[in-house]
Amino acid sequence: MIYVSHEQPFPPLSFEEAYEILKKNGPAHFTTDWGSEYHAEAYVMERGDRNGIKVIRARSEHGPSHIRYLYIHADCWGHDRTCSGSPAAAIYRGRSNMFTWLVDRRNDSPVLSAPGALFAKEES
Repeated sequence: MIYVSHEQPFPPLSFEEAYEILKKNGPAHFTTDWGSEYHAEAYVMERGDRNGIKVIRARSEHGPSHIRYLYIHADCWGHDRTCSGSPAAAIYRGRSNMFTWLVDRRNDSPVLSAPGALFAKEES
């Protein structure tokens, strides 16, 4: 089980770390405490004035059909709402969430699991 010390900053991973983990290991699949299934992936915007911008693109499998994806940019990473105002809190909270998925895979990466990592594995 992964645990976080209360002294650790939030979010526990930088946007760049999360993006690279998703790029290498994604897409992420997780279920929130409310039973909503999500998937998230590293994505590069392809159109308009945001062409070429790295984002984390997340989608609920059971959410409102008018919200196709949440686009999470570096400047709204970890916030309850995305830059465009869409609610995003559910993907960060609960037992199974995007952070726990990312941290489970972070420990597999020699670059991202350097000494002083924010998370530790609990011994069984």
